[in-house]
Order: sequence, then C-alpha cells, then structure tokens
Amino acid sequence: MARQRNEKRAKDPKIKLQQPDRSGPDPTRRTLLDLAEERNLFKEADSINGKKTEEEEADDEALVGRIGESFLWSLSLTMLHFTLDVLVSHQYAIDISWPEIISRAAQAFPSKCFLSAGRI
Repeated sequence: MARQRNEKRAKDPKIKLQQPDRSGPDPTRRTLLDLAEERNLFKEADSINGKKTEEEEADDEALVGRIGESFLWSLSLTMLHFTLDVLVSHQYAIDISWPEIISRAAQAFPSKCFLSAGRI
C-alpha cells in the first residue's frame, strides 16, 4: 500500500502536492520540434553534419554487397555456435571432443550462409 505524504514533511509548505496532468499535450502550445521546423534547423544541421540525400545514399552501395554480407553474418554466427558448443560441453563436464565440435560448426556454416543468401 502506498504511503501518503503529509504536507508537514514537504520542504516548502506553500507548494501543494498534486498529481501531474496526464491528459496529454496541449494542442494550442507549440513544441520545440515545431519551432525547429519553422526555422529549418533540421535542414541546416543535416547540411552542417554532411548528411546525404536519398539519391546520394542510393549511389553509395556497400562495397561488400549482399553475398559478402551474408558470408560475414554466417561466419559470425558460426563462431557464436562454436563458442556456445564449447561452453555447453564444459558446463556438463563432458570431455570436449574437438573434432566433433569443429564438424558441427562446419556443418552449421553453409546452412546459415545459404539461408541468409536466400533472402537476396
């Protein structure tokens, strides 16, 4: 159960304790975002920071491409699979059989690579 505060405990007895207004923003008042849009501050910040337009971003494709990205993601996930396999073997006090762990990681890599490349 919540405790009720006494006004005697308040630091300034002139200030009454009350719940905040939760009805939402007042539509008649302008927000800081509205003021920034009126002054075009967002466009100025983009030009200062060197932000590119959508057309310029479309021209700058990734050098690796989708196949390379698929390969890198698959390699990262395979390393995670390998690490978790070693940790699980160690957790259950099983003798770590390195050839089995390496073969499971090698089997996981092509399947992850083909699954992620299939989304191209």
